Amino acid sequence: MRSERVPLAWLARLLVLLSALAGLVLPAGAQQAEEFDLPNGRFFTQTRGNAPPGLGYAVTDANDIPFYTWFQRYGGVSVVGYPVSHRFQWKGFVSQAFQKVVFQWRPDQGGVVMFVNVFDELAAAGKDGWLTVVREVPTALSWEEDRGKSWEEVVRNHFALLERDPAIKQAFLSVSDPVTLNGLPMAYEERPNVAVLRAQRRVFQRWKVDLPWARAGQVTIANGGDLGKEAGLYPQEAITPRAPNETPQLVVAATPTPVPMATPTPVAVKPPTGPTPNPLHPACGRLEHEIEKSLAKNATMDEGYTNGVPNGWTWFSRGNVRSIEETGYEKFGRASWLIEGSGDFVAGGYQVIRVTPGKWYQAFYATAQQVFGNGRRDGSLPLLREIGLDPTGGTNPDAPTVVWGRASGGQPDKDAGKYGGWKTMGNNNNPLVSMIAVTDKMTLFIRVRGWPDVDNGKAWIESVQFFEACDPAFKK
Repeated sequence: MRSERVPLAWLARLLVLLSALAGLVLPAGAQQAEEFDLPNGRFFTQTRGNAPPGLGYAVTDANDIPFYTWFQRYGGVSVVGYPVSHRFQWKGFVSQAFQKVVFQWRPDQGGVVMFVNVFDELAAAGKDGWLTVVREVPTALSWEEDRGKSWEEVVRNHFALLERDPAIKQAFLSVSDPVTLNGLPMAYEERPNVAVLRAQRRVFQRWKVDLPWARAGQVTIANGGDLGKEAGLYPQEAITPRAPNETPQLVVAATPTPVPMATPTPVAVKPPTGPTPNPLHPACGRLEHEIEKSLAKNATMDEGYTNGVPNGWTWFSRGNVRSIEETGYEKFGRASWLIEGSGDFVAGGYQVIRVTPGKWYQAFYATAQQVFGNGRRDGSLPLLREIGLDPTGGTNPDAPTVVWGRASGGQPDKDAGKYGGWKTMGNNNNPLVSMIAVTDKMTLFIRVRGWPDVDNGKAWIESVQFFEACDPAFKK
């Protein structure tokens, strides 16, 4: 049998063709990532629309404006959505739009990121008619009855709209902090095919008939950030996707001429995490010295222990750690709660407390800490102590509904000779964590975390306080 030789020119053309085809099919790992880390944040391409691959929006901590830090603190994509704009300046504040919310950097409020009331801004820009026609969103009510009322009364008035639709109410209250994420309810309207609740930052729609995007009875959410982009509320340059190294200079959004509107914009609610400085209100006093006002059981850790755990608290732990009643080191009272462990441990306690929906609550604590072994005694490797609140009343410290305050380290205790010293976070009405109650119960957590390099770490918990917020300036 005679073999045929393959012409070299034909073979060369075949190799070129195969190379081209190989370029069309890349291994999964070689595909361009939809998102990736930057030196001071992260880059996202998921909302680029029809723009070429590789273009998108960066969320960073650039220029000492920690949008990426707050993005993570709020819960990331699952809570605020993907970015739909670059940074831009809006009404004097640096802002950035995400699918669900719009960030606004507020150095005047102690350096926090707050959410913009997007639907109030759409009304101010004259977009109510567009919202009604295109999105079936009702115009906000006047809410004249809010004038002269306390914040709790205002919240109760607005939350009364939720009682008109149980399915929408359930969807509205399903997030960890409904007022912060959704804003206040502003209007409710029944239409032939849909029932609609308009809030300051989102719109909830319960569909009465089966449609391509929803089945009858289903509640869908129109996100404020996306609708602001669709309505032209942000500068075009700010919403144009770009490469990571081509982020535009900070552009200024045009301020629309205000149109007559009956709806006053309620004051934005402060974010749920991190300490927010506030002046001491005369009616509050120094709350750390008014322990009898605390709503927490065994708040001072003096009312007995069971198996080393203070009565009234439920213990949780992970790693090499134990719970002890300490009677030799306390700030006041007869005892403190000692949590002692080594390595990468997590431990603490919680209790579920009855609260009044619509009221603000705040929590703080007093702790000390000491580190031995590889833990450096200069304070650069302290145990971390945190306090958290779960507005749903859940008891899982790892649940996404728990809002944790900023972790505190320690400072040398010059008086007692114990490294770490007593550190009271949140005294003088500067709560470490605070939020509004949306159900009749809220869970208070205290947590201590170790590090792999800590051979033996100790944290003394002297008190964990939980109060109804009494500073009117904080409740706004």
